Amino acid sequence: MAAVSCSANADLLVANLIALCEGRNEEADATGLLAVPDEELATELQLQEVIVSSAMAAIASLMPQLDSAVHTATNYAATAETPAVAVIECCPSASSSEICKICLDHVSPSDVLRASSGCTHAFCAACLARYISAKVQEGISGVKCPGEDCGSLLDPELCQGILSREAFEAWCAALCRSMVLGWSTKVCYCPFNDCSEIMVDDRGGENPESECLVCRRLFCAQCRVPWHAGVSCLQYMQLAPEDRRKEDLLVLEMANGNRWTRCPRCKFIVERHDGCAHMTCRCGFHFCYACGEPWEGHSSCNTA
Repeated sequence: MAAVSCSANADLLVANLIALCEGRNEEADATGLLAVPDEELATELQLQEVIVSSAMAAIASLMPQLDSAVHTATNYAATAETPAVAVIECCPSASSSEICKICLDHVSPSDVLRASSGCTHAFCAACLARYISAKVQEGISGVKCPGEDCGSLLDPELCQGILSREAFEAWCAALCRSMVLGWSTKVCYCPFNDCSEIMVDDRGGENPESECLVCRRLFCAQCRVPWHAGVSCLQYMQLAPEDRRKEDLLVLEMANGNRWTRCPRCKFIVERHDGCAHMTCRCGFHFCYACGEPWEGHSSCNTA
């Protein structure tokens, strides 16, 4: 706006001078000479000198404002060009590659993965997948970021896309095991060697007969063995280890069904056909057939 005002004032002064001269020319005769008295001519000349002097002074006073306006316009033009240059310089960095912290190779941004919400370390997908698989095979469930001195845990959900189905399921299983082991008093395993699935015992002291969630076979959650049908947990725990075979358990189940009694000394199963409750085992031990207690000091038995 300052430059426009300066130009308008200068144009006005010049226009006044031209108008003055043209007005005088119109009064000239055909010879081109202006018939003006000497006093009037002198006055006119003085007036013209004053007008010219005023015009020159006005123009001189307007020059600093004109210079300032030109300087401002120049700076504005330079500033307006700066963002375009900055954008052009920033474009190359947007497509620049990153360095994988494992293999130290340059990787394009599309192949870089940040697998933890606790840090910003980036790795190529192939290296990170091999790293996670190796840690899971070592039995490590809480896989940490491989970045130097970084203790952030990797997020399975962020890594699922780069892992094979088997590796991801193995990692999830390891995480479940580590979580369940926190409830050590409630953890039990399927007793069958070809399964060994880990489970949580939440039966609350009720019937120990349980079913494996994977192989669907029955087992005793209290004794942690295959289900001993027809044999109580107390009877099973009283058996010698060599008597806990499947066929021995079947005989014991049959004995319980027929209400046979075991000798308190040798644990041999005895069947009574008739007679009183006083039994003499082949080992020579005397006991009560009804309650299974030693006969010595046994005067009577309510169950006899």
